Amino acid sequence: MNAPSVKQAVHRCALYLRVSTDQQAMRKDGSLDTQEDLLRRVLEQKNALGERWELARVYREEGASGKDMHRPRFREMMADIDAGLANMVVFTRIDRVSRNVMDFLRFVDHLSQKGVGFLSLHEQVDTSTPAGRLQLTLMIALAEHERDVISARAAEKSHWRATQGLWGGGQLLGYEPKDGTLVPVEHERVAVETIFRVYLQTNSLKRTAKVVSRMGFRTKAYTSRRGKVQGGKPLKRNHVYNTLTNPAYIGKVRQHGKTFDAQHPGIIDEALFNEVQRRLARNRVVHVRKREKSKYVFPLESLLRCGYCAGALTPSWSRGRDKYYRYYFCGNHRNDDLCHMGRINADQVEDIVGERLVQLSAHPAMLEAVLAQNNSGSDAVLAALEDKERALTNTLRSIDGQLANLIAFVAKGDQSKVVRDHLAKLETQREQVQGEIEKVRQEARETSRHRSSASVVKASLNTFALAYAAATPEQRKRLFQLLVNEVVFTNEKIRMALYEVELPTGPTSEPVAVSTGMQDWYARQDSNLRPTAPETVALSS
Repeated sequence: MNAPSVKQAVHRCALYLRVSTDQQAMRKDGSLDTQEDLLRRVLEQKNALGERWELARVYREEGASGKDMHRPRFREMMADIDAGLANMVVFTRIDRVSRNVMDFLRFVDHLSQKGVGFLSLHEQVDTSTPAGRLQLTLMIALAEHERDVISARAAEKSHWRATQGLWGGGQLLGYEPKDGTLVPVEHERVAVETIFRVYLQTNSLKRTAKVVSRMGFRTKAYTSRRGKVQGGKPLKRNHVYNTLTNPAYIGKVRQHGKTFDAQHPGIIDEALFNEVQRRLARNRVVHVRKREKSKYVFPLESLLRCGYCAGALTPSWSRGRDKYYRYYFCGNHRNDDLCHMGRINADQVEDIVGERLVQLSAHPAMLEAVLAQNNSGSDAVLAALEDKERALTNTLRSIDGQLANLIAFVAKGDQSKVVRDHLAKLETQREQVQGEIEKVRQEARETSRHRSSASVVKASLNTFALAYAAATPEQRKRLFQLLVNEVVFTNEKIRMALYEVELPTGPTSEPVAVSTGMQDWYARQDSNLRPTAPETVALSS
């Protein structure tokens, strides 16, 4: 009797090639072709030994320096690796990936996190073998050690700067950073002093934020290094608290809980600052009661979102005269009145979601219509993306043709500035078009993932209907977690988004024995039986 065969691991290989100069890239017999030929022969040799090494894609980096990893084909390869298109990277030598040791170790660390191996011919590092995996482990350990050393050095430098009274970095209302210290800004100093004095009048962080915002004061406005305007927004509770507790306003710098005399001048009187600290300590609310969460189950915990502000709805409970009440509330309602959502009765919303799922299982025509509506939208998006990719590909071919003609001029000795400028412009356009093509392909992959299978969703809902009636609150919570991706709630209606997940048939007393596979979920639809004429579900708050 023959022994059962062992399934061979499949290595889906990304071949990475790079040359540093344009002259090398333009030569037909240049090192790019040499590298590719060598790597293809390595794959053939591996397969001849009975292993399974398949070519996923070849990435040819033409005329790109190895001083860093900001290279088009390299970024494209990393995106494909993150998308799961390859599980092995093959290159001729480490310096083809990067000449910077730390960059290469970060590259190795990223591959390890994704479960992707690599093979470097020159250094003979092959992570598909035990010896290669040992080398990889040592490389990652070295990278981690180097990160720890850098972190320790940075901490030492920060501590030294603090002892010298230098500013640790970042923007601060009331000051402008300059040469390692802070320079007071008069009109912002007025805003800071106003915040301190208004808090002493209101004794409330929330009310202070409202008052000073109505007075026209805003958070620190500045332009980032990348030229983006930041800040300049109404103050919130956390902005007020951070301002009131920052010792920089009395001419000190803080580092790891310790304060040091700063080189910059204070803009708030120290007596005023200390009085505010005493008032904050007096007004601080200490919550000592522990919630008995194990006693009160919330089946829709982490699934409910507010339809007004998109915030998470948090479970809670309160003690009444003769019983406890369970409810969900929007955190933004408590935080500076950003949302007008009130409390939601937990029993009501949980019953409605459960009943809607049971009703969906009993109306296959409605379910198929909902899924067809979602998938038709996905199909239309995919068709549009295919057209866009086709148009971009034609543009890329046109650019490549123009580049070939210009390269021919250069080869004949035409080195005029006009030709060089046009060549550089076309190269930039080519890179932009290739980036757009990759974005379109990524969007198409995401859209394909969101298409739904009617049979899978129908089977899941049928099993849910059988199990829901007999399930305990804990079991209902686990059922919801498996089947429901999100429930968006407003006082007028609720919308649901479901996972595609296969729930097994079996005794309703054990609905929690479910498969681990979760795939896509269909787009939000109104949770009623008439998708073309949405029914609203009103709940008391």
